[in-house]
Amino acid sequence: MSTDRAKRDVPTAWIGGIGAGLMLYALSIGPACWIAETMALNSDSWLYRFLREFYAPLVHMANLTQTGHDILLWYASLFD
Repeated sequence: MSTDRAKRDVPTAWIGGIGAGLMLYALSIGPACWIAETMALNSDSWLYRFLREFYAPLVHMANLTQTGHDILLWYASLFD
């Protein structure tokens, strides 16, 4: 009996892990903005280019609506 339950809990764990990872990805953009601003990164910096590419999907999704754009700017401004 316990092995059946363990098999059913595996997909739940995967879904929870993926959900937590996506949440951490979205929430990590604020500290990333702070790092970029604190270090005064210029566009030639490898770290600036990495951050720009890493967060491009999130920025693109936020820019699809004005509300999403405003929320992203508000959240990033919390780390100024």
